[in-house]
Amino acid sequence: MSVAWKPIRLNCKHVFCVRCLIKAQRKRMVHCPVCRQTNSVQQADASNLDVSMMNFLKLYFPKEIKEKRKESSKEQAVEEMEALTGRQFTNNPDACLVM
Repeated sequence: MSVAWKPIRLNCKHVFCVRCLIKAQRKRMVHCPVCRQTNSVQQADASNLDVSMMNFLKLYFPKEIKEKRKESSKEQAVEEMEALTGRQFTNNPDACLVM
């Protein structure tokens, strides 16, 4: 488990990083994966950002936050490329791209 970059606090008080929450919403997940509270994931949005926790994490875990931001940027770039090309990205150096 890693730190939550841009931590989103659900109605049930569980915290997830924004990227994980977006993925859950895209998969049409509606309930909290921890406690199963009804509609917690579905109702989460930018207003659920836990600013005090985000500031705490930036202050006490700067290296981890930097790495998480880097991972998140890479993940977002891959998702955008897949959306543009309609092809699935692979990290396999032996894989060939078929046109």
